[in-house]
Amino acid sequence: DLAWEITERKKFEDEIRKFKFISDQSNDAHFLIDKYAGFKYVNKTACRMLGYTEDELLTMQVPDVDVVFDKEKYQVLFDLLQQGKTNPVRTVNKRKDGSVFSSELTLTGYVIDNVPYMFAVLRDITERKKAEEMINASLKEKEALLQEIHHRVKNNLQVISSLLSLQSAHIKDRDALESFRESQNRIKSMALVHEKLYMTDDLSMINFIDYIESITRNLFNFYGVTQDRVALKVARDRAYLKIKTAIPCGLIVNELVSNSLKYAFPDNRKGEIGLILHAVSEDRFELTVSDNGIGLPEGLDMMGTKSLGLKLVEILSGQIHGNMQIERKNGTKFRIEFGEKTTYKGA
Repeated sequence: DLAWEITERKKFEDEIRKFKFISDQSNDAHFLIDKYAGFKYVNKTACRMLGYTEDELLTMQVPDVDVVFDKEKYQVLFDLLQQGKTNPVRTVNKRKDGSVFSSELTLTGYVIDNVPYMFAVLRDITERKKAEEMINASLKEKEALLQEIHHRVKNNLQVISSLLSLQSAHIKDRDALESFRESQNRIKSMALVHEKLYMTDDLSMINFIDYIESITRNLFNFYGVTQDRVALKVARDRAYLKIKTAIPCGLIVNELVSNSLKYAFPDNRKGEIGLILHAVSEDRFELTVSDNGIGLPEGLDMMGTKSLGLKLVEILSGQIHGNMQIERKNGTKFRIEFGEKTTYKGA
């Protein structure tokens, strides 16, 4: 009856008054919306933002001001909000004068006298979007510059490698010639990092397994060893390392695989070289380089050896805060555990 309707209306108005004063002070637009998408309350900011009077907005519905309104999605969202689920929503709104602007909505389910409503807080994010676009454009410029730097570093390293190659043509001493050629391989392994970073979208991380596969292919070609004689087994797990870790790890692989190819399989003996990198924990990795060749001499002192390669392995392990262990059973196995906050991805 009429008395009941008046009472219900009074309850509704009392609820509105509870937050109207505070709501009108906000820089964001506030709306109370019913399940039919009609506006039941708007604050002063909503009126200023959309260019309508309060009376005008209270006769309107969401699709009158929302360019991308979808009735079915609205009903689903309205029901979810009554279950306590809220999510910020990006949308596009239109003003009374026909102009549009980007906005972000924060939505909350609201109940007045057992009647469900949607309480929406709308924020104009036009300036934020402009700032984001400027930042993204700036990032793309920096990424392009960084790619160019990696490209130039790679080219410079290749020039150095070529100069060493030209110089080695005049070297008659066999040991000196071998040292020059080994230095070329080290330079190539560093150039490979910059080449791969130049070709990828992520300029901070490198797919380490792809990287060491490239290194080992180069070494097999360099020493004239086919995989029919020495098989290369590489674990297919994928680990992405930062450049400051990838370079020393790559050089370690370069030295250890070089040693295996040179010394582990004399007299054309057949064998196998294995490479594994796997996650020990969230921020710890273990690199294993092994072969089933004749093995290292017992009691070999890594730092005391005359081999520059093995000395480098020890030094580079220290650079990545690694702990190295050597196993001499059924060939030689180097295990190096090191730490880096990085991304690990399974195969």
